[in-house]
Formats: sequence, C-alpha cells, structure tokens
Amino acid sequence: MPANFDRMWENVLKKIHSSHYFNDQDFQAWIYKTTLFKIENDIAYIAYRSSITKAIMERQLAIFESTLSEEWSSPVRIHLIEYKEMEQMMPEVIVQQRTNTLLENKFNPTYTFENFIEGNSNQEAYAACFAACNQISFPAFNPLMLYGNSGLGKTHLLHAVGNYLSAERPEAKVIYMYSGDFVTLLIDAMKAKSI
Repeated sequence: MPANFDRMWENVLKKIHSSHYFNDQDFQAWIYKTTLFKIENDIAYIAYRSSITKAIMERQLAIFESTLSEEWSSPVRIHLIEYKEMEQMMPEVIVQQRTNTLLENKFNPTYTFENFIEGNSNQEAYAACFAACNQISFPAFNPLMLYGNSGLGKTHLLHAVGNYLSAERPEAKVIYMYSGDFVTLLIDAMKAKSI
C-alpha cells in the first residue's frame, strides 16, 4: 500500500470540509474518522467505524468520489466497508497504517535545548540529553532514561532531543511514542504475521 494514501485521504477530507457541504460538528465527529485503505482496480476502499458515518457518506458519495478522483488523477468509485471487516481482510495494511502514524514526527517544536530552563533539579538530565545528541562514535548515554517528579522538564528534554536530532542529523531515525502505543503496535504486528 502506498504510504501516501493517508495523506491523500486527508487532503480529500480537507477539501470537502472547506467547501461546506457538511455541518462542521458532523464532519469532525463522523467523517474525519474514516480511512482510505487502498485503491485497486479503480475502487477506493474507505473504512468507517459507525453506521452513522456510512449513512452520511452514502448521501453525498458523489462528492467524495469526485474529490478523491481529482486527488488520485483518475476516476475512482468508493466502496464503503466496516472498519472491523477491513481489519480482518487486510491485517498487514492496518499494522502498516498504525506504524506510519506512530512514526510521524510528533515533536513539539517549541521544546528546544535553547529555551529549556535549567535548575539544580534538572541540570544533570539536561547535560545527559545534550551529550546523548552529540556523541556519535562512543554513545555513553545509550540507553538514556529520564525519571523524576512532575514539572521538572522531562517532556521538554525529550522533545528537545527529537528536535535537535531532526535538525542536526536528519538521517537519524528518531520517534516519540508512548509505551502503550509501542506495545499495541508490536502485538498487532505479531497477529498480522500469524494470520
């Protein structure tokens, strides 16, 4: 599945939303939760999570088809399918989509080393994070674990590391992910391989 399906569908939804065919609340609550899984033989498979979403989309299907056809640069018909059914049909695609979403750059650009406020309680953590970013040949801080009370700057430092590496070493693969998301991703990948 091309990695640009998510981006393509996002563009389609933005265009339709900006053209005011739908009530803003309905669009946010129902339509934005749809997913373009694949386009095959001029059929676009769109997954929905609720029968309300399906009903709303079916009434205006021509708008979705024409906007998606324009984005795809070729005429397509939309086939609506329930999300759970699509997961069963294409588990690898689901895992790949979740992986792509989790690997997106989610670093807060306002959290940098330059605007971090150092104090007695966090200056060692700051130094370790900055050193971890700059030690290429001998990484003394690998793995680096930050822990401490709330409000001491752990999140700021983690985002600062990500932002620094993204700017200074763009070839490096750096992700920011909650441990729960990581475990879910691993379990889904194992399930997909066993089917």
